[in-house]
Amino acid sequence: MNGRSTINRRFSLIIINIFFFLSAVCITGCKGFSDVNPAADTSPVVTISSQYSQNEVIILMRDYLLNWTRTQLAKDIVQTKMSVLHASFLGDGLWEISGEGTWRLYETTGKIEPRDEAALRVLQSIVDANQVASSGIYAVSKITSSVVRVVTQSEVGSGVIISVDGYILTNNHVVQDTLLVTVCLAGGETYTGTVTGRDEIRDIAVIKIAASGLSAATLGNSDNLLAGEKVISMSYPVSLSGTVTATEGVISAFYTQKSTAVHSIQTDAAMNPGSSGGPLINLSGEVVGINSWVVKVSNGTLIEGANFALTINDVKEVLPLLMAGESILVPVVDSWKSFTNKAYTYSISYPDSWTVDDQNMKYVRIRNSTSKMGVDIATITNISAQSTVEDFVKTNIQQLQSDKPDFQLIYQKEVNYGGYSGIEIAYVYTEGSEWYFQHFFTQAGNSIYHIRVWVEESQYNINSAKIDTILDSFHL
Repeated sequence: MNGRSTINRRFSLIIINIFFFLSAVCITGCKGFSDVNPAADTSPVVTISSQYSQNEVIILMRDYLLNWTRTQLAKDIVQTKMSVLHASFLGDGLWEISGEGTWRLYETTGKIEPRDEAALRVLQSIVDANQVASSGIYAVSKITSSVVRVVTQSEVGSGVIISVDGYILTNNHVVQDTLLVTVCLAGGETYTGTVTGRDEIRDIAVIKIAASGLSAATLGNSDNLLAGEKVISMSYPVSLSGTVTATEGVISAFYTQKSTAVHSIQTDAAMNPGSSGGPLINLSGEVVGINSWVVKVSNGTLIEGANFALTINDVKEVLPLLMAGESILVPVVDSWKSFTNKAYTYSISYPDSWTVDDQNMKYVRIRNSTSKMGVDIATITNISAQSTVEDFVKTNIQQLQSDKPDFQLIYQKEVNYGGYSGIEIAYVYTEGSEWYFQHFFTQAGNSIYHIRVWVEESQYNINSAKIDTILDSFHL
């Protein structure tokens, strides 16, 4: 009877009685406590006597109240309101605990009972905190002041403050090659931020602003996430002004990129242009992911709810490095050439070691010596006035779906390369090896230009920056 395990077993029965009492509190609206009759309780009898120390009883009561809470907000309330307690044994199997209100523990029933209005208010605040936090209100209020807008000359995205002294996390594709960016805080303050480090593999970047006393977000543990769990995407969509936007959804699945082993969370929490770099949070207000990319079309069919965020645990692996001023970059070939197609009036750059096949000027192929990577430029002329790039992309995807049974679309999005707006798609399929493709479609007059870059998927990691350089060099 003197062992700690015995005490734990006894208090396990006590907390069961707390739970049923709290249920009654919610139903009756906390209309008093004088009508509670411990002797009428038929719960298992638990012996509580003076052989237990005051401190031991206090610790166990606080721990079991904490175990009953469902959210961090409720836990914070218990820790604050029950931080200073005093216990005394009154005799006849009765303990009294006082602090924030007065409580009694009964030997005959194992019941923990609030004895005044202050104790009832503690219980009601825990109930309210559980209900508020489960709706997402607590999580949003906790993170809102940590979410920022990130603006460059060509991009607008979001970010999240990760330290009180001004370090901010966002996507690398938001800042791209920019060194200085504009950061707008939730309170309206504007700062010039410096990009201290970039990771092109994980698509994240760290920005530093000259500020102190900021509200820093709490980074959670994405390894604990489960499919079906509620999450909230926080960001500043491009077209909306005002306060940060919150969209709620659930975790649908998890995705791991084969070539890089980078992990992403799939969710139906809405993400829009401008959401990139914003935090994906759990209902405790902790950051579990960074909003990164959206799939709008799969196998030629428009889809909804396929939004992806990089897991925060992947971010944590390299965060100290990026904050210290280092970057993880993909090597880019320094020596480049330019090919000009005079028949169809465009130019594009490519690595010096690659060769050009331009026997058919309507369909030009430029590739490396091993044929493991290359770019194809097709010019489709005399299209009808009713035809659009969107129509051409849809037809292209449908054809790929028909020809390649294992075709897997990664994303489709609107982009701008070299000052030309268009649509980009990326996908993989297996043909001997597994191949990665990235297409850019743009329209000028009655012609559509289709630029397709391809590489063995195992080599994508070290060539992603090269792909962007090739596409960005396209000019009409």
